[in-house]
Amino acid sequence: MSSTYSNLKFELIGTGDQSGTWGSTTNTNIGTAIEQAIVGMATLTSADFTTNVATLTLTNTNAVQNARALCLVISAASLSAAGTLNVPAIQKPYLIINNDSFAITVKVTGQTGVSVPAGKRTVVYNNGTDVGNQIDYLSTLALGTALPVTSGGTGTTTPNLVAGTNITLSGTWPNQTINAIGSGSRIDNGVMNNYYLANQAAFGSYATASSQYVLDRWIGYATNVTSGTDATYIVNSSNQMVITAGTLAGTSPTMGLSQRIESVNCVDLQSQSITISFDALASAAVTASVYLAYANTANTFPTVSTTSGVNAVTGSGMTAILSPVSVSVTTSLTRYSATFDLTSAGANVLKGLAIGIQVPITSTGQTLTITKIQVEKGTSATPFQYLLYQQDMYNCSRYYEVITVLLVSTLTNNYWAAKSPKRTTPTLTVSAPTGSGAVFSWGIYTFPAAGYIYQSTAHSLGGVNANLLINANL
Repeated sequence: MSSTYSNLKFELIGTGDQSGTWGSTTNTNIGTAIEQAIVGMATLTSADFTTNVATLTLTNTNAVQNARALCLVISAASLSAAGTLNVPAIQKPYLIINNDSFAITVKVTGQTGVSVPAGKRTVVYNNGTDVGNQIDYLSTLALGTALPVTSGGTGTTTPNLVAGTNITLSGTWPNQTINAIGSGSRIDNGVMNNYYLANQAAFGSYATASSQYVLDRWIGYATNVTSGTDATYIVNSSNQMVITAGTLAGTSPTMGLSQRIESVNCVDLQSQSITISFDALASAAVTASVYLAYANTANTFPTVSTTSGVNAVTGSGMTAILSPVSVSVTTSLTRYSATFDLTSAGANVLKGLAIGIQVPITSTGQTLTITKIQVEKGTSATPFQYLLYQQDMYNCSRYYEVITVLLVSTLTNNYWAAKSPKRTTPTLTVSAPTGSGAVFSWGIYTFPAAGYIYQSTAHSLGGVNANLLINANL
């Protein structure tokens, strides 16, 4: 009676056969065929594929056969396009390791099978008719890294909700922070006027000597250059601040742009990390320094002055947080970022912060272009947030505002409302008209709830406009 063979081609010795030699057959069944089916690995190369198709078969022998192996490995460079691996129509699990740069479909000839992407691994089961996914349910799952968006996940353990998109969260998200980006009630950008739309003083092309507000909330500063010609600050039609160096003087001249963050806006920053990001380009490649400093006394910063020569970020009364971060700015507009760990500063961050981006000046006429500055909690930069214009104007008016008032000669004690309450009692400067009574007395009627301004003295000319500059800048 001759031997027969199982589906996996284990040799089944006929009754009474192989007297004196059956041990060798049994050893091959156990040591080769069964072991290969349980733990064996077969590697397929380009030699096993014809026009990106490989077909595995089983013959009546208990010798090593690729189709019997538990694990099938597709070697790199086996395929020139998406391929197919046909396996015998028998019940059997397979571990598939696709090391090629193309996907491969594992199936029974003429069936659908399972596609295994390039560079991926999976477990499949052949039910005797076709190959299908082996696992479609897990009671629990813990991932070492976030599930990518392309695989149905969020790509992050702290998902961002982006304006204009919908997201549904179900189940339990323990100890997660969800960052809302867009026009919601929470704005993560810590700077104001980040797209340079607020320009209440109508600065236009403005030259700064030492340090000066050149736009709402933004200070231009330069050191070691000729007073009066330090640098010019122009916002171009693309909402980019173009800083142009003036006449050189002294040693190691610099120019930069800075903003100060009031203490009340720093209450959630203690022991946090923050990231400063911005778009920049230079007329010639240059290394920019990104600074972050805190005020030694709450909301007390270096005096902004055209003659002092004080660095607006690191001058007297300021303490730098760590060393400045260097970024290599090229001649192409590129987004850069710098991250600072505020832990070492402790509660000092609650006194107010100053950020600054500056470059060394190497030649007269050198330019630095900066836009879309963003300051946010965390160690990575998120997409730039465009602030609503009306909200940004309101926020900026807490620090600086210009009101044009119509003066009437026959009335006194006229009142005008400011756009918003001010940070502190402001300094009032009047751009006075000519004529008798050109000097006026102004003051805050009620502070800070109402923010009204009054005219205490009549003017001899009727129907005269005057600009009232209300300054509560840091």
